[in-house]
Amino acid sequence: MSWGAPVAWFLAAIMPHRVDRLVAISVGHPDAMVHPMLEQLQKSWSYNLFHFQELAEEALQKDDWYLFREFIHGNGDIEGYIEDLSEPGALTAALNWYRANVPPERFIAPPSRIPAVQAPAMGILPGDNYLTEEALVRSAEHVTGSWRYERLEGVSHWIPTEAADWLNGQLLGFL
Repeated sequence: MSWGAPVAWFLAAIMPHRVDRLVAISVGHPDAMVHPMLEQLQKSWSYNLFHFQELAEEALQKDDWYLFREFIHGNGDIEGYIEDLSEPGALTAALNWYRANVPPERFIAPPSRIPAVQAPAMGILPGDNYLTEEALVRSAEHVTGSWRYERLEGVSHWIPTEAADWLNGQLLGFL
């Protein structure tokens, strides 16, 4: 979930000559997320669970994937996700993204600052169960090009699959 946006932010920040425009869906500039508010910490509680290797996998699958179903609640094709994640090694591979990119040490380590994005940028946020509006709005402070922000209500975390026509219209208009 949401890994394209951080990659795009980093690319635009450290290789500005490669990025003409940036669109970030759901996730704000990494430096806008250095000191998350309590609401964001509550919404992203699962990031911490995911660091407990083997325990996280077992907990998510226990009782017919009860915890996973609660975590996903109303966000996409849960049965399809479970089918895919039931393949040998798939759940661990998915959790390893979090383990590699959102370490628990982030709470005590000095933040690693990245440059501001020079390209015009747009942030898009759905009615998200996992991310708050705060970091995406604060991303404007980390963009020296023009900044545009769009909020889409009534759509979950997976905008590309749930509101493809709306998203494509926004992308075509911006890019």
